[in-house]
Amino acid sequence: MALTKNKSRTKRTRIVKKSYKILIVEDHNVVRAGIKFMLDTIPEYTFTIHESDDEIDVLKRLSVNEYDIILLDIELNGANGIDILQKIKDFNPAQKVIMLTMYNDILTINKALKNKANGYILKNLIEEEIFLAIKTVIKGKKYLCNEVSQILLEDRETSSLDLLSKREREIVVLIAEGLSNVEIGEKLSLSYRTVDTHKQNIYGKLGLKKNIELVRYALKNNLIN
Repeated sequence: MALTKNKSRTKRTRIVKKSYKILIVEDHNVVRAGIKFMLDTIPEYTFTIHESDDEIDVLKRLSVNEYDIILLDIELNGANGIDILQKIKDFNPAQKVIMLTMYNDILTINKALKNKANGYILKNLIEEEIFLAIKTVIKGKKYLCNEVSQILLEDRETSSLDLLSKREREIVVLIAEGLSNVEIGEKLSLSYRTVDTHKQNIYGKLGLKKNIELVRYALKNNLIN
């Protein structure tokens, strides 16, 4: 009986890279070159990259090209990137735009998000963030770098203090110090029911559910030491 030798064949899986078209809007040649270099190092994707450095050229390019993502600086040869963002979104509301900037103030961040920016990353973090930002935005999600997310969180918490009345702030402090509703009522000459009503209003205004969350909130906003 003849023996047949089985030969296993090794199948080579061909990796097909996803291809995307990107417009880099930045008025510094060195920064543009750096971004292009970083994009070339992303193994999963290949990019067709166009470059622009002013508002008029950006709008001209949009009239003849479709881009998967636009990377947009905020300060461009005297022009305001937020204004350019607004015009891009007016021209094509579905256009995905990631703001790429040094501006980390809450006013600029809020303006960009109000004008439908799909992402916001800071130039000092670009090497760590650009791949994740592009990958996230391409999937249809919004991307904010960690520093920007923290700035927004702190701003919301600070703003939320303005929602509390003087009496509610007093109660926040006493809850954070560990007093019960009965003890708070005795200290402030209020009934147990009144204290509980204030407590529920506080939780509703701050979006909290537990006392431990309120303690963290009080500590973060320097209401207690």
